[in-house]
Amino acid sequence: MSEPITSELRDAMNVDREYTMGGDVVARTYCMGRDEFIDLCDAIDSVHANLERENESLRRELDRVLGEEHDFAPESHYMMLPKDADGVPIHVGDTMAYYAEVREVTAVGSDCFVAWNSKDGRYHQYDATSYTHRTPDSWERIIADAAATRCDFDDLVARCRALAGDAE
Repeated sequence: MSEPITSELRDAMNVDREYTMGGDVVARTYCMGRDEFIDLCDAIDSVHANLERENESLRRELDRVLGEEHDFAPESHYMMLPKDADGVPIHVGDTMAYYAEVREVTAVGSDCFVAWNSKDGRYHQYDATSYTHRTPDSWERIIADAAATRCDFDDLVARCRALAGDAE
């Protein structure tokens, strides 16, 4: 707790006059009664101490709130974002993949996302946990997959065409 805020005020209390006798101060007169003045200082210090305690309590609460992730929505602070098969939150604009299907997210729900389906020209809702975030394909990835025989031939050809800009 801090020093009383009335320390200087107490020290500066006006002494109107001191009466001495034989070099000793025998009486003083003040601008107001000393007891009344001390009572006022004590009241001010009490209010100040209460405000300091309340301020410290509010400061601790603010630190707690600013430092925590809310249980209701740690990623967005508004709603729980859907998560892909790897547990990664899905945001609008992300590119999601399910085998050869690739979808760009246009909206999200609690456990799904919405994307355009070019086959029927409509928006559809997709189960978020069936998809993963798509890593853009590259010649290096295609070559590595071919060397590791992780993809079948038709898939590799389709990826090469898509990368070259020829989907047909």
